[in-house]
Amino acid sequence: MTTHHASIRACAKFLFVLLVYVFLTLPTVAQTTQWSAGDATDPTNWHDADNWNNGVPTASSDVQFRGTGAGGPVDLYGTSVTVNNVTQSYFGPDRSNPAIVQSTGGPATINFNEWTVIERKSGMTFKVDMNGGLFEATRKAFPQFFDGMLTLTDGNSGPNQEGWTLNGGGMFPNGFDVTYQPIAIGGGPTLHANSVVNFGPGPAGALNIGDLGTYNANVDGSMGGPGAVIDIADGGKLLVNSSQSGAGTVNVNTGAGGPQSGVTEGYALFDAAGINLANLNVNTPFTAATSGAEISSGNDVAITGALSGGGAWGDDGTMTVGGIVAPGNGIGTLAGTNLKMADGATYQLEISDPDGGAGIGWDVLVVDDMSFDGNWTLDVTDAGLTRDIDTSESFLIATLGTTNFDPAGATIGTPADWYVGDDALWLDANGNLMLSNISNLAQAVPEPSTFALALFSLVGFAVITRRRKR
Repeated sequence: MTTHHASIRACAKFLFVLLVYVFLTLPTVAQTTQWSAGDATDPTNWHDADNWNNGVPTASSDVQFRGTGAGGPVDLYGTSVTVNNVTQSYFGPDRSNPAIVQSTGGPATINFNEWTVIERKSGMTFKVDMNGGLFEATRKAFPQFFDGMLTLTDGNSGPNQEGWTLNGGGMFPNGFDVTYQPIAIGGGPTLHANSVVNFGPGPAGALNIGDLGTYNANVDGSMGGPGAVIDIADGGKLLVNSSQSGAGTVNVNTGAGGPQSGVTEGYALFDAAGINLANLNVNTPFTAATSGAEISSGNDVAITGALSGGGAWGDDGTMTVGGIVAPGNGIGTLAGTNLKMADGATYQLEISDPDGGAGIGWDVLVVDDMSFDGNWTLDVTDAGLTRDIDTSESFLIATLGTTNFDPAGATIGTPADWYVGDDALWLDANGNLMLSNISNLAQAVPEPSTFALALFSLVGFAVITRRRKR
């Protein structure tokens, strides 16, 4: 009997311990707190409990901003906060009324797990006001999900201190249509990407950097995948501080407009090893730290698609192209320092006016050094020729200082019926890459079979003539 009671007590003790363990290990249900401003002494103050239906949010609180009736703005007053998840829907009556502001002090940070914006009517956006600026972050009729933390200042910390810091994974999974406005905050914010970013396919998913804004790509993948498009103009800057695998298209343009359209420079700095891009379109002259594209010394930018544009890149790094090099927009000049044509690469050479000169009548590369890693193709394209080309004419197609040029490694492609003779590609005394002995006139010289037939006829004629003399 005693043994039986002891067994019952042991079993009961085990069940009690098990229940306590289960209770303690159950996931904590986050408390939901909704912004309900209006009754507080300060109806915009995040830190006033009367502005919330369930007290000031804590680290375990799910925060809700809902409806235009209590449509902010919510002021952090220079104090950082930490919450769990944030949901925002129809918050803020119009574009002029931001959701979150930082009126004094700072920087103040909202640390959160996930921020979801659900807006389904035209013009509703997620807006953050920093010293009078505007951050827009939604597409009409699409919920957006953010991971990370939002840092605000009142603009007194100096330039480029305002902006988003993205620390979570998977930014903008639905694609993100961003205009210059997200970057036009407080006269020049910085968007720090400390996580993998997916902007979605362009142009609808393009990230446009302008109005003195800066996008700081700090980790591999923060420039987006191959379908992403990053447009830089109007003083915008792209700073790439980490390797990028298979990143998308980068357009470095001049004068794309915007609220500060008087600023017409765009700048991309590639300051990391192993940066792989799908495409790079450079349409801005190079000035260090001001405009154009710059590859820091010792680094390499690999282009799998097209290197194009009528601009330039600088510094001592190397541009390695495995796809197409296409100078200019139409006929033009593409300039830089070190250019490597990878095995299988193509130089697309457009010719329109043989009398116009390099960069005007036909494309030209102006580079300090051009190397060839294997076989490559010179693809000659008729861009609306003004007259016929004679085989005696020469075209300067690249300025270079390479020692490994081998004409045997080049294949010259031309439009149908063009003639290409021997030794068409060669280096002049200054190391410039020249093209000659081509013509757009079909059968500019007899083909081998025709030449042999003509020679046979001449021999026969000579025999007949000699017989007649006898």
